[in-house]
Amino acid sequence: MMSDVLAFTKHDAILLTGLINNHVIRTAEMLDVQYIMFVRGKVPPEDVVEMAQELGMVLMTTDLPMFTACGILYSNGIKGGMRGE
Repeated sequence: MMSDVLAFTKHDAILLTGLINNHVIRTAEMLDVQYIMFVRGKVPPEDVVEMAQELGMVLMTTDLPMFTACGILYSNGIKGGMRGE
C-alpha cells in the first residue's frame, strides 16, 4: 500500500511495486525516491511513464514476483531498512 511507503520508506530507496498508476509516481516524488521497479511483469501506462520522465525518475520492470526481486537485490548488497535505522 502506498500509505506504507509513506510511513516506512527511507531516502535513496528503490520502490518495488505491483501498482502501475500515477499514485506510485506521486508517492515516490513526495519521498524523493528516484528509482521504481514494477514487479510481476507489470508495465505502467504511457501517462505514468511520461510523469516519471518529467520528474527524472528511473522506471524498471521485472517479471519476477516482489519477494524474489527483493531477495536478488538484497543478495547483491542492496539492503532494505526503515526510517530511523
